[in-house]
Amino acid sequence: MNNTNRTKRNIIIFTIFSTLCGWIGYFVDKLYLISFLVYPVVTIIVILLGVITKGIRFSNMSIGLTAYFGILFTQITIQFIKNIFEESVWRAYLTNQLLKLKLSDLKIYLLIGFIWRLWHLPYIMIFLSESEIQNTLPVGRLTFFLIGTIVVTVWTIMYTEIFRITKSVWPLVIAHTMEDAVINPLLLLGIVSLVTGFKDCFNTTINEYTQKVRMTRALELLYNDELSIVEIAQAVGYYGDGYFQKAFKETYGISPARMRKDL
Repeated sequence: MNNTNRTKRNIIIFTIFSTLCGWIGYFVDKLYLISFLVYPVVTIIVILLGVITKGIRFSNMSIGLTAYFGILFTQITIQFIKNIFEESVWRAYLTNQLLKLKLSDLKIYLLIGFIWRLWHLPYIMIFLSESEIQNTLPVGRLTFFLIGTIVVTVWTIMYTEIFRITKSVWPLVIAHTMEDAVINPLLLLGIVSLVTGFKDCFNTTINEYTQKVRMTRALELLYNDELSIVEIAQAVGYYGDGYFQKAFKETYGISPARMRKDL
């Protein structure tokens, strides 16, 4: 490569690098980058922790990554347009007017959160299907609304403070867009769901699990010839020999007396 070509290459690299640095600085300064990343990053962290602790599971695996990202990018476009209007109401007008009243931060957060959630009431109580609610949280409609009110009020703190710092609705339009586009499809389409019950966690009922533990212990005690069948039954929590005999046969297919002979 001659000097002229090398110089041209270096100028192009410098131009691209300096331009990117300038825009990155602008985004960080205006909190645009944080607004763009906060929901995706938190969502990924929560899902990873949920999977590790077995509190979250992937339910609807018929929707592949390609399909999900297609939904994601479509939703970003749609939600961005929708949230220009929505954030103009909640931040540019309502938040701005409440800040002028010199109210305490707590009152501002509670008022905006309550009014913001109240606006969603018809959607939640009428238009949102039962399956979509159950995919998100396995609770009733009213409970779902009340839990959502707490969540939205907490979100209001972040939205209000970003608006205070930037004096602009655009970071909030971006944040709200990413929340709608990233989180909603995961929950409403049932791609991820909460593990809420004992059976979901252990793939068995509490009674079945308890019986299995008791029968395992009973089998161990059968090796001790000094203990009668009745004493073994009492040792594992059965105070009626008939119930113990039935549970043992359901588990092992034979009676405890026959099992003792075969050991």
